[in-house]
Amino acid sequence: MVIIRTETEIKKGPSFVEEAGPVEHTASKLAKSLKKTTIVGSKFPELTARSLAGNIVTLPDACEGKICLIGIAFERRAQDMLDSWFEPFEREFGDSPVFSVYEVPMVGPHWNFFSLIIDSGMRGGIPAEKHNYVLTLYEDYSKYQELLDMEDRDLAYIFLLDKKGIISWKGKGSAESGNLRELIEAASLLL
Repeated sequence: MVIIRTETEIKKGPSFVEEAGPVEHTASKLAKSLKKTTIVGSKFPELTARSLAGNIVTLPDACEGKICLIGIAFERRAQDMLDSWFEPFEREFGDSPVFSVYEVPMVGPHWNFFSLIIDSGMRGGIPAEKHNYVLTLYEDYSKYQELLDMEDRDLAYIFLLDKKGIISWKGKGSAESGNLRELIEAASLLL
């Protein structure tokens, strides 16, 4: 058991000591808390998937030398959330060859049998010039959920990578004026 005491409690004596719980539990909570705060500044984990154009693409390698926005969603209903980030970002930076935008639907292995049908449906709803930038992942995505701190599968997650594949900014859910401004400013600082 670990005893945590503030400086004031130490001066007042032992009657003000608070028990923090078993060391393992406290250490585990601390490690989880630290992981969540250290995602920004970490290299984006290697993720390989087939694009809607049929090419095998590996992130963050495909972003090398570019500022890259990666949007990840687990559910179809999160598409509007992704679009709320992508559309303003592309209006701001879409004409610049320095920027790339990737969308990664994480579908999971249980849909692999239907991948041709799913990908065909997505190709029909996405402009052809974006097909190289939509990477559908038909495998267990739990390691990415943990590495990128994406606990809520109902939300979309947005990652801004610098030219070396380092996560510079992270967002989730739908874009709102404040967090969208943060993203645009963060991307501008990477130029």
